[in-house]
Amino acid sequence: MRSFYIIALTSVLLGACDDPVETVDVVELETYEDRLSYTLGAMNAEALMSSPDPNVSRLDLEKVISGFENNYNDGSIEDCKATFEKFYGPYYTDFDTTYLKEGSECRGREIAYVLYSDMVTFDRLKDIKKDKLLAGFKDGLYDRDTLISDMDQRQLINEFYTGIMADASSKMFEEARKKENIREIDGGIIIETIKEGTGGSPTDQDDVKVDYILTNFMGDTVQSSFDFREDKNNISESPAFNLQGVFPGWTKAFPELKKGGIYRLYLPFEMVQHPDFQGQSVCFYVEFYDYGPAFTLAERPPGM
Repeated sequence: MRSFYIIALTSVLLGACDDPVETVDVVELETYEDRLSYTLGAMNAEALMSSPDPNVSRLDLEKVISGFENNYNDGSIEDCKATFEKFYGPYYTDFDTTYLKEGSECRGREIAYVLYSDMVTFDRLKDIKKDKLLAGFKDGLYDRDTLISDMDQRQLINEFYTGIMADASSKMFEEARKKENIREIDGGIIIETIKEGTGGSPTDQDDVKVDYILTNFMGDTVQSSFDFREDKNNISESPAFNLQGVFPGWTKAFPELKKGGIYRLYLPFEMVQHPDFQGQSVCFYVEFYDYGPAFTLAERPPGM
């Protein structure tokens, strides 16, 4: 599943009145793109500096910045694998200062590459101003006073990510509606019939025995029931669920399915309502094997 490199913001160093003040470039954040770019840079920097790596404070920060600036693009970071092995050792348990400059630069390159790749994937590259991104990254690394309040940061990133999910979900449903053998039911759920079943259909109170593959709004596989089985061809090992204890989209969709069928269920985020997928639309590939009265196939939850 694709990682989204969004992390947290920090602080602009102000000296005491009688102390020398560090020279810091003035950063003007006039537009939404300016504020977003600065925040993404600072959050990624703070994530690095607050990571569990015990040696992070020993990094050459200027080299980290240089690597970040020079690899915010589609340039490969394959060479960093060998550098990291020398720098941290094959099990990431060492710290060889002989490779401090190269290793520090690769840390910056890696962060920039992942962030750039995500912006390309999410079609948000146009929203990012590299100079503001770099300014935020520098301030984050050096723990300078924040130019944006914590509350504004959280709101900015939440709105940004919500917009990404909404756009990607719209594209997912747009593509689904172009397919054959689809129908849309109450709740905006799209059912794609890959193979029609020949058996009956459950009620929304019944148990169902299925195999499934869950993909997120970007099409990445999140979970597959096949991975939990020793024998992927042994249907008896397939999981069973009661339809009152699953995604609301399953509760609504399964009474529309027939036993023995294979389907795809496209669920809008309102039909997901799960803490791991807040605001996200998802898709389930489903092989529907059997159904029965409540808790004849699925285990009864404790206390019921």
